[in-house]
Amino acid sequence: MYGLEIMIQIRPDKQEEFVQAVDELRPGAPVVGDDPAEVSGLFHRTGAEDRFLWLERWETLGGLSDRLASDSFRALLGAIRVLGELKEARVVTSDESDQLALLRDQLPSRGQG
Repeated sequence: MYGLEIMIQIRPDKQEEFVQAVDELRPGAPVVGDDPAEVSGLFHRTGAEDRFLWLERWETLGGLSDRLASDSFRALLGAIRVLGELKEARVVTSDESDQLALLRDQLPSRGQG
């Protein structure tokens, strides 16, 4: 599993426009290459009004590479540059994802006390 994580700073007055713009740029339909993203989304960071986290998870490195070379990804970066500031971007590998899955499995589910 390969993941893309982008930390973005967006001023509050630009957030609605940013969310609308990136919603159209999420991988999915149409599929980028032959390897659709298993997870993608934009998350607003709690406690930091101006911070967002963009996540994508790909089964193969080829799928991620195709995404990074796509027009829609370049458009996403353009929206970030115009409406905010890219603070950090990184690719994570399955080892890190596996560690997070282990941690998640250790947490009680919502139905448990």
